[in-house]
Amino acid sequence: MSLRVEPVKRNSKDSTRIKQLYKNSFPANEQIPFWFLLWKARKKYIDFSAFYDEDVLVGFTYLISDKDVAFVFYLAIDDKQRSKGYGGLTLSKIRDLYPQNRIILNIEAIDEQANNNEQRIKRKRFYLKNGYKNNGYLVKSGKNWFEVLTKGGDVTPQEYSKLFKKLAGPLLSIFINPKYRNY
Repeated sequence: MSLRVEPVKRNSKDSTRIKQLYKNSFPANEQIPFWFLLWKARKKYIDFSAFYDEDVLVGFTYLISDKDVAFVFYLAIDDKQRSKGYGGLTLSKIRDLYPQNRIILNIEAIDEQANNNEQRIKRKRFYLKNGYKNNGYLVKSGKNWFEVLTKGGDVTPQEYSKLFKKLAGPLLSIFINPKYRNY
């Protein structure tokens, strides 16, 4: 089993399915308008990619890169394709595409009071099993705290902020000031 990667564009054959997967995979308060993701994906430092096993869409990723850091901003595997090894294959493919980069991603912080705490624990185990490690700090986005995981080396809060502001652009960056706390 191997994955084929295709860029996601407005006119991609599966852009409607990818948009639906995006809407179903992330809480509304964590979603950026889909049109904005597509618009920003025209930049060299953004990779919006669909992953296929032959002709079957298994998922997508949205990455922002700067120098030797790649930030997995979104990663989603289709519900029908979960528990078949595609998540691990997607992470391996990201490593293949960014062999010299430190890879960073966020997961919802473990919180015994959260309705989905079991899901958060399972997600963290999955990433740890795939070689990611705790980077030592949490980042706050909106009202939620996210654990920062990395592979290939640590990423400082300053590097993290730079990637996030690169996505937002100069105007929106004025309003974005991520908050950090040690883990």
